[in-house]
Order: sequence, then structure tokens, then C-alpha cells
Amino acid sequence: MSFPDVAHRSSHDGHRVSADQDPVATRLSEALAAAERDPSEFSALYADAVRLVAMVRLLSIDGQVEPIQQLRPPGSAGLPKWRLRRVCDYIAAHLGEKVTLVDMAAAARLSRMHFAALFLKSTGMRPHQYLLQRRIAAAKDLLKETELPIVQVAIQVGFQTQAHFTTVFKKVTGATPAKWRDAVTLHGLGDERGAAPVENSLGS
Repeated sequence: MSFPDVAHRSSHDGHRVSADQDPVATRLSEALAAAERDPSEFSALYADAVRLVAMVRLLSIDGQVEPIQQLRPPGSAGLPKWRLRRVCDYIAAHLGEKVTLVDMAAAARLSRMHFAALFLKSTGMRPHQYLLQRRIAAAKDLLKETELPIVQVAIQVGFQTQAHFTTVFKKVTGATPAKWRDAVTLHGLGDERGAAPVENSLGS
């Protein structure tokens, strides 16, 4: 959806919000089009971010902030537990596959932007951040309990390359997968980081 499409959908009381003459809106629309053509791993996340910025820009045009705020659905403090559980279950079932924001939002039965905002309020994490934590937690289990090569561990938990897996793993744990596995093997170190606190808060 381009910025003009967003503007059209968000018009209020018959007053069309125009983005045609706004240079920022034009740049955002161009950036969004480029992001949607980009096949790279993070292109969908980038496109969602551009859409969010576009909506913020829209709210600043022609004094439309208050009317659009009135359209917020009730109960926007966070995701209900049943929606959060559906998302967590979906991620667990598809951890080794490509999981997008669209997929997670569909599991929660919400739009992408609405889901992302409510997920952040509920968990303190963005959806992609939670997904990475679940993947790292699963990778730790495989590193501890199997002798699979690191590249296979990376693929099984949803990373497309070993290099990306190593980068994220080190950022979360402070060590590369190989060094972390060696430390666990030699010293029996426990799992102190990379858990998924969201699931612990869901209850039954």
C-alpha cells in the first residue's frame, strides 16, 4: 500500500487527506515501493516501518490527529492472552521456516500495524525481537543436546546463513555458537540468557 492509499483509507468525515503535494510523503511512498521490491530477509520489516512512519506523517497533515485517534479499537492496552498464545504457538510450530510479521499478525487475527503495537505493549518486545529470542533459545538446546554442525543448527532454527546466526547468537549471549557450546560442554554452564519470558507470563 502506497502513502496515497493510506491517506485515502484514513480520510475522515468525507475530507480526503492529500499527500500529493507533500515532499516527505512522496519520499516515503518511493521508499515503500523500493522496500516491497527488495527480496532480502529484512525487507518486510523495513516496509512495515516505512508504513508506520507514513501513517505518522499522515496524522500530521491537515489536523487529522484527533479524528483518527478516535478510531482506535477498545482494549488497546495489549494483546489478550489467547491471541498471544496463538502467536507463540505459531512461532514454535514454524521456527525453522521464514516467519514474517504478516504471519504473526495473521495468527493473532489482527492487522500488521495493530498487532505489532499491541505485541510490544504486551511483552515489551517487538515481534521480530521475540522471534529471534525463540530461535536463539532453540539453538541453545540443539547446541547442548546434539552434535549437529553449527550450520545445521542455524538452518533448523530459521536462519538462512551461518554468518547471520553467529552474529545474532553472539549479540544475545556474548559468545559465538562454537564458544558457547564448548563452554557448556566443558563447564556445564546453564542457560542464563535468550529465554522467552513471554511464554512464562501466558498462564494456562
